[in-house]
Amino acid sequence: TLVRRFAESIELALPDPVVELIAQNMPTSARELQGAVGRLKLASAAWRRPVDTALAQEALTETFGLARRVVSVPEITQAVCEVFGVGADVLVGKRNSKSLDEPRALAMFLARKWTGAAYSEIGRHFGNRRHSTVIAAQRRVNQRLENGAQLALGGRACSVADVVRSVETRLRIG
Repeated sequence: TLVRRFAESIELALPDPVVELIAQNMPTSARELQGAVGRLKLASAAWRRPVDTALAQEALTETFGLARRVVSVPEITQAVCEVFGVGADVLVGKRNSKSLDEPRALAMFLARKWTGAAYSEIGRHFGNRRHSTVIAAQRRVNQRLENGAQLALGGRACSVADVVRSVETRLRIG
């Protein structure tokens, strides 16, 4: 892909999830893609961190934001509920259960990715949870995306990346 070629030209190793993230969120203008890859290299050097999905989201938030539709936390909650087949009242409730861990973490991750909502605001929406719970959910989903993890959805195994894309498609943002 063009993103990978630009990265290779400046000797920047990009994991596949980062290439995918850029390709999904950036306009197809070669100049803008090249600029995004350059920003990643600078951010990686400045923050002394390897390029991963979390760094790419942090470094390119403003760039991605230019083409984004505004999405609310309740809209994200509803889309996640549709994909997982659970009720919104259950997902945002105080009840903890193994069956709600994945959808709730994914909803928190997407709320952080696609809205300007603070960790504390997202936590309040999902049953008055602490901001640290939202941070942990975001890290867990990022890690699962990086590792190509699978989860059970509708009786079949799906990659976490596919589930994220499915929710984003429902929101018409991915």
